[in-house]
Amino acid sequence: MIKRFISCTENMLLKYVYPKSIYCIVCGAIIDDTRHYSLCDDCMTTLNWSNQEDNGFIRTFCETAGPEIQDVYTCFIYGNREKIPILALKHRGETYISRELGEIMYDRIMLEVKRHYGELFFDIIIPVPLHYKRMRQRGYNQAELLAKEVSTRIGVPMEKDAIIRIRNTDKTKNMSKEERADNIKNAFSLKNAARINKKSILLIDDVYTTGATAKEVAKTLKQGGAKNIYLLTAAAGSPRKIMLKN
Repeated sequence: MIKRFISCTENMLLKYVYPKSIYCIVCGAIIDDTRHYSLCDDCMTTLNWSNQEDNGFIRTFCETAGPEIQDVYTCFIYGNREKIPILALKHRGETYISRELGEIMYDRIMLEVKRHYGELFFDIIIPVPLHYKRMRQRGYNQAELLAKEVSTRIGVPMEKDAIIRIRNTDKTKNMSKEERADNIKNAFSLKNAARINKKSILLIDDVYTTGATAKEVAKTLKQGGAKNIYLLTAAAGSPRKIMLKN
């Protein structure tokens, strides 16, 4: 509780010290409030965006998502530059970055709505849950912050208590695909199945790597009667491969 209070206080101060559209969230260059997503012109044009319809890399990820997940949507291909705002949000307490990443994710999913569906194709938004011990250490769930931003912009309710994480799993940073799947097995449990029964769900997380976590969450949601499940992440790729290249 004390760590959470400190984290919230620090974040309030950061919003004053680093207000929106003063510094680029990737390279730190000074920008003005005309720059979309708080990105400088260089980062805006050189980041590895993944909203192209013909992106074979993303299609490959979709194919690995498993039968429980209808489709996978992401904003960036995870790379040395793309990881900067995500890691700042996840590990350095810079929660104000969720505003910009949330806006990017909103625009990404709305692109799919306009491109393929013509109307919203999900009823509720659910963030991938964090175990209460990890939540107590970090002070927040980055997936929940991103989900809240998307929910507010799109006008679809967020259900953060429908599913919970019942096992505090090991960190997966250096794990293989098989080890990740075994590590996350049976880590989630439904808390309120009535909230998801016969609902189409937009599941939100920060990064899609092997898909082990998303698959396990989706499997649990399906057991509770969820209709269709779609996954939206800020980035997709392998942080481990990026780390090994450096």
